[in-house]
Amino acid sequence: MIFKKRCTKCLIPADFPGISFNSDGLCSYCLGQQHYGISGDERVRKMLSEKDKLKGDFENRLEEFRGRGQYDCLVPLSGGKDSCYLLYLLKNRYNLRILAYTLDNGLLSPVAKGNIKHITDRLEIDHIFAAPQIGFFRRLYRYLILCTEKNELKQKGYSHTVCSVCNKTVILGFALKEAANRDIPLVIGGLGPDQIRKYFYEVPNEEIQRSWVPPWLDSQFFVDEDRRYFWDPGVDAKRGFLPQVMFPFHVMDYPGPDKIAGEIVRLGLVKKNRISPRVTNCHLTWLLQFLDMKKGFHPMVAILSYEIRIGRISRTKPLILLELSNLLAKTGIYRNFIRSRQINSALKFLDLKIRELI
Repeated sequence: MIFKKRCTKCLIPADFPGISFNSDGLCSYCLGQQHYGISGDERVRKMLSEKDKLKGDFENRLEEFRGRGQYDCLVPLSGGKDSCYLLYLLKNRYNLRILAYTLDNGLLSPVAKGNIKHITDRLEIDHIFAAPQIGFFRRLYRYLILCTEKNELKQKGYSHTVCSVCNKTVILGFALKEAANRDIPLVIGGLGPDQIRKYFYEVPNEEIQRSWVPPWLDSQFFVDEDRRYFWDPGVDAKRGFLPQVMFPFHVMDYPGPDKIAGEIVRLGLVKKNRISPRVTNCHLTWLLQFLDMKKGFHPMVAILSYEIRIGRISRTKPLILLELSNLLAKTGIYRNFIRSRQINSALKFLDLKIRELI
């Protein structure tokens, strides 16, 4: 097994995009020069120093918009631990009228679907399951996997490149469309503090005022009607009503993934064997992670490093698991045995062969 040179405190490797090290082998994240997902962003660093103030701002906005319509907020619900826990908090701590919203891309885990049904029934929360034409998602994922510039994939990896477009541009865009159509003032997402990539705490209003239709939609991969699947305020907010989008876990007390999972189980909202990302992740996730690991880019390294950096986990166990998973990917065990069903399901959905991708 070939081990990468890594930060002496966390797991960030020497070839991680935009990273630097001091003479003691500490990476710029651990030295406080960068926050996970945000490099050199003064605005975010200032907001991080005012988390208590922003928590108050979030609660003030809940009160400001409470009772203005049928629903106080819309919550994108994936069936994973963070979105399930957020749903519980908003219902029980803040007593909000919630519309839960799930976008089915054709590759959702059956376990996640079951969790969604169980928790919305248990909490008595209205829920809608949107299922756009599957052909759109096939075109979208094929384009992002096959046509993204090689330099960008080398810098960010398949998981980040594909999932960031899917989660932000598509899933969040659909949530905005639904909220605008129903005059719901707030879209509240369950991104944790280890998922600060493009946004911290909220999506700036100026971005919501702009169209999210990507320029690459003119590619021959797509058809004209695919434009309707992206947020466009000129089309989707004709009455001028623009929802706000917030991520409260960035500023609230966040006990960590394991404790959140345990609390959800204790409350009887999800069964113990159905809460792990290993069973709730979208099937496409496993294919993307495999492709990343085959190319020496582990998609979990930044998240695990963040957990180490804040003292939530120790370095030894995740380091061993990280190197082991890379070995399993390179030998074929990961694809052929550990995640064969999910990876084959994603390949069949995309109408691709693995030899076309590696």
